[in-house]
Amino acid sequence: MAAVDGIDITPEKDGGVLKKILVEGTGEHHPSKGDSVYVHYVGTLENGEQFDSSRDRSEPFNFTLGNGQVIKGWDLGVATMKKGEKCNLICRADYAYGENGSPPKIPGGATLNFEIELLRWQGEDISPDRDGAITRSIIVEGEKYSSPTEGSTVKICAVGSYNGRVFYDKEVSFILGEGSEVGLPEGVDRALRRFNKGEKSTIHLKGSRFTFGVNPPPEYDLPPHAEIDFTLFLKEYEKMKASWELTGEEKLDAAEAAKERGTMFFKQGKLRLAAAKYMRVIELLEYEKSLENEAKTRRDALLLAGYLNSALVYSKQDETVECIKNCDKALEVDPKCVKALYRKALALQEQNDADEAIIEYKKVLEYEPDNKAAAAQILACKKKLAEIREKEKKRYKGMFEKFAAKEKTGINEDETTTPMETASPKSEVVSFNHAERNVLQSNIGYEYDKKPLPYFFPAANSTLLEQNVKIKFYTGKAESNNGVEIDQINLKPIFAKCINILQKPIKKVYVEKAWRGFTAEVRFYHRADTLNYPRLIRFNIPKVISGTYHYGSISGNEVVMDC
Repeated sequence: MAAVDGIDITPEKDGGVLKKILVEGTGEHHPSKGDSVYVHYVGTLENGEQFDSSRDRSEPFNFTLGNGQVIKGWDLGVATMKKGEKCNLICRADYAYGENGSPPKIPGGATLNFEIELLRWQGEDISPDRDGAITRSIIVEGEKYSSPTEGSTVKICAVGSYNGRVFYDKEVSFILGEGSEVGLPEGVDRALRRFNKGEKSTIHLKGSRFTFGVNPPPEYDLPPHAEIDFTLFLKEYEKMKASWELTGEEKLDAAEAAKERGTMFFKQGKLRLAAAKYMRVIELLEYEKSLENEAKTRRDALLLAGYLNSALVYSKQDETVECIKNCDKALEVDPKCVKALYRKALALQEQNDADEAIIEYKKVLEYEPDNKAAAAQILACKKKLAEIREKEKKRYKGMFEKFAAKEKTGINEDETTTPMETASPKSEVVSFNHAERNVLQSNIGYEYDKKPLPYFFPAANSTLLEQNVKIKFYTGKAESNNGVEIDQINLKPIFAKCINILQKPIKKVYVEKAWRGFTAEVRFYHRADTLNYPRLIRFNIPKVISGTYHYGSISGNEVVMDC
């Protein structure tokens, strides 16, 4: 070892790890503890015999730096490297595999030689969805097991930069969860929950949710959706009790404070902050079952307010699915809550589900007969339905005459190009089981076990979906409103089970729209002697993947598709 040319990089300077740079790296930065690093390496014994090589496998080796996933010599050595650097590390046995070695290739007490090339590294992924939106590289570790929580008042030093240009450099104090009040993006708020007191780290933020999104503060001079870096030092914070540590009365007081703060933010137009505070109310009280008498009454009132206010915030952000969910939760607390019924009806109306909206508005009138707003909305819904029917009549008036003429002359168009299927008067009626019949009758209002379906045709404003199509579904999250596009969905099997009521199989399916919550909204139309207004069936899609969906089981008024 004495003859080896290298620098001792051990903290104790005991010669246990010697490093020699073969190729200089670029930049000034080094990977930090917790970073995910990617290297190529070749390992040899003192006699030159190779015992391992990532290059022979043609695949870089990846590990988390500083977490003991590799030998001690590696954690020390790689932390000193720059991107693109190649070096030799000579690791004594006590910094390698010790006296036991790693049989059969590495004997006990062996000193090992490694040629290592640092390809790249990335910070520890601390984003909620583990999608790389927030990554952290630790510069100075803080006190272990000492982290702030939602509602804690924190004091930090923050330096924000974009492409090396500093746009934020301040020492600030704020309530965790309200970083936007001091000009910080949500990503900083989220990251600080993973910091220890006294920790200094660099975080990298990307994606509209955790950066400044499409409208960054003008004074920062940032482009929309800019990826940004922050160096943060958590100086101190006020420790808050976790919700499970609070008594019932303490939860009530905390919920009351959160509700009041949420209302303040709502009045200021800060809907994201308001939503977070109302969600805090729900989190504190939703599963609190120990309260009795006046305390329980207070709990129910606060929880109801949390649901109602959350629904209101979501409605203002056009998040109709979340609005409806919170209204339904509010109705579990108080089934006669007019505000919940009315807001749910408005959300359904926004989704163009006028039939269901009318049902909810009528419930409002049951409890408040003089509610002029609900009565007016019922008229608006009926007017909308009438307009749709009138458009359909005009659109299809000529179509029926055309097809009737072709039936008389015996001329039939190719089935794959016909926007409507006709059933022979002698066609046999397809039988359905009880569940299927209930779905069809409740959604379309036609007795399929007694009569064949004469016609099938699309809505006036529907989109024709061929066998292989592209369609967008929406997650209901504000940052995902552009939708998720799915390729090559075979729609025919989805509807074959419940809609194969014609002599000929259905060749085309018409989906009027896709709405948030991964639900395809499909309207079916039929005509006997007169044109009837259709009812819809909703097909829930459990998850979004590329490929073919197959029809699944029928449950209630929904047809649930299995992937």
